[in-house]
Amino acid sequence: LGVERFIDESERPYGCVDTAKLPAFLANLAAQPPQTTRTVIVVGRFAAMTPSPNVVSNRRGTFQANGPRLPADQIDSAHVLAEGLGATLQTLQQLPRTTVVLLAQPPELEFVPMNCNRLQLWQATANCYTPRAAVDDTMRASRAVIARVHAAFPSVTMIDPTPLFCDDTQCMVMQAGYPLYTDTNHLTPYAARQVWQLLLR
Repeated sequence: LGVERFIDESERPYGCVDTAKLPAFLANLAAQPPQTTRTVIVVGRFAAMTPSPNVVSNRRGTFQANGPRLPADQIDSAHVLAEGLGATLQTLQQLPRTTVVLLAQPPELEFVPMNCNRLQLWQATANCYTPRAAVDDTMRASRAVIARVHAAFPSVTMIDPTPLFCDDTQCMVMQAGYPLYTDTNHLTPYAARQVWQLLLR
C-alpha cells in the first residue's frame, strides 16, 4: 500500500496505487467478512524493490512512495518496501476472522534459465544449478527488510520456500526433470505446486 512503480523514463506511474487494484481488493475483503475464517497470502518480488546488482531485469523500474516521480538518488528503496509492506500487513491483520500469511519470495536467479530448459530437452539427466551464495547475495537486502517488517507483526505467519529450491551450496533450476522457472523470478506450474503444498502443511 502507498507504493508506486515507474518504468523507464516515464513520469506516469505503473498504477500500483490505482484505486481499482490493491486498495479496492482490500476494501472488498473488509466489506465481505467470512462466516468462518479465511487466509490471505502476501507474496511479491521483493528483491526487485531493493538494490542488488544481481537482479536481472531491464524493466525493473523504480519504486517509491505514492506521489510525483522522484530522482532515484532521493529514494530509500528499503524504507519504501518496509513502509508499503507494513501498511499492507497492518490493514490485513485488522480484517475480521482473517489469517495472514507472508510468503517469502522464492529464490531469484541471477541469470535467465532458458539454456537449462533447452538442455533438458536433449539430455533428460542434465542438472542445472546456480550457487546458493549468488542467490543469497541477490536476496539479502530484501530478506533483511522483510524480516524486520515481519517482526512487528507477530500474528502474521511467515513461510520461506527457499528449502524447496536450495540446499546449503546450490539452488536448482530443474527438479525431477521439470523446470522450476520460466525466467529469473517466475515459477513454472510444477514449482508453484510445490510451494502450494508447503503452504498446506
